[in-house]
Amino acid sequence: MGLLGRFIVFIICILVGLVFLMKTDNIIKWTGRISFAEKYFGAAGTYAFLRVLGGLIMFGGLVFLTNTHAVLLDSIFGGLAPNV
Repeated sequence: MGLLGRFIVFIICILVGLVFLMKTDNIIKWTGRISFAEKYFGAAGTYAFLRVLGGLIMFGGLVFLTNTHAVLLDSIFGGLAPNV
């Protein structure tokens, strides 16, 4: 995928992430509460989960745009691979 394609995916990720951050109330009205988020994050867990998810989507778009996903995954999970 070329630079233009990565940039389009980045813009889409930013827009989706901003929707998750700014329209959390509307998303919860549409989908309802998320039970595991309420269990692990507390009373406002669904709000926290959706906002964290929006931030991660935006971060993922940035990583995809800069084409550093291989470096990021290697730094996180590289120790799990056997050393040859």
